[in-house]
Amino acid sequence: ICARIGDEVGICRQNKKKEWAFVGGGVIRKTKNIQIASDKERLKENEATKPNDMTFLKSLDAQAMIELFIGNQSFKDDTINPFAAKINAYLKENEITGDKLLEIGRKQFAENLISYAGEKKIRGAATKTFDRFIRLSNDKP
Repeated sequence: ICARIGDEVGICRQNKKKEWAFVGGGVIRKTKNIQIASDKERLKENEATKPNDMTFLKSLDAQAMIELFIGNQSFKDDTINPFAAKINAYLKENEITGDKLLEIGRKQFAENLISYAGEKKIRGAATKTFDRFIRLSNDKP
């Protein structure tokens, strides 16, 4: 049965006389996604190509993090640009290194920036910045 949570479904069965009869039914309260073989293969390929090496990011000191944030073009987009100065000031003031960034984590990094800047709108820029740092570290040899 393919149904979404909250859908009403009914189950019917044929009897010996080939007549259809209602057996039962109800409202869907819980669902479970089933993976087929092609889904599992795709997940294995993604895990195989996804590098888990964070040595590049861990090796960055506070000054290198700031230079990377300022100089790298991947940090220049409409979400990050309005808050770039505040993110840069936060990185400088708290001396965020690559190791420290990984320790903090994505959610806490965003929360820290919100409390530092005093604006909730900075959350999107903070999470995007964190993701860009992670992506850059995976792209480097």
